[in-house]
Amino acid sequence: MEIPATWMRGGTSKCWVFRRDDLDVPGMSVDEVLLRVYGSPDVRQVDGVGGGTSTTSKAVILSASQREGVDVDYTFAQVGIEAATVDWGSNCGNCSAVVAAFAVREGWVAAQDPSTEVRVLNTNTDQVIVQELSTPEASSPRT
Repeated sequence: MEIPATWMRGGTSKCWVFRRDDLDVPGMSVDEVLLRVYGSPDVRQVDGVGGGTSTTSKAVILSASQREGVDVDYTFAQVGIEAATVDWGSNCGNCSAVVAAFAVREGWVAAQDPSTEVRVLNTNTDQVIVQELSTPEASSPRT
């Protein structure tokens, strides 16, 4: 099973970032996909991308939002290490910090000079998070 993901560091947490559609695997629930990708349950998570600690076994699941006034739908998942569980009831501020950068990189939000505002719906808490990303010279071509 090959699942595209991006690793991004958010503060003290290591978060794997997934596009929501990439987690749709026929015959498997999203929980089953995440457990398999992270190598859980296994206290060392040696057969997956998990790091064997709660700060290194986190998933950020993103999609461009279809909701008015929201740019990105963001779901946080804490993947179990010793138990085959996925906790959908919390959030991680460190991991949420990667959402705006990912959204701009994916082209879901157009970068503006000198900064870009990204409106993020945390689907775990049903709260909108407004993130401001520094994007100086956003309209300048890259060299």
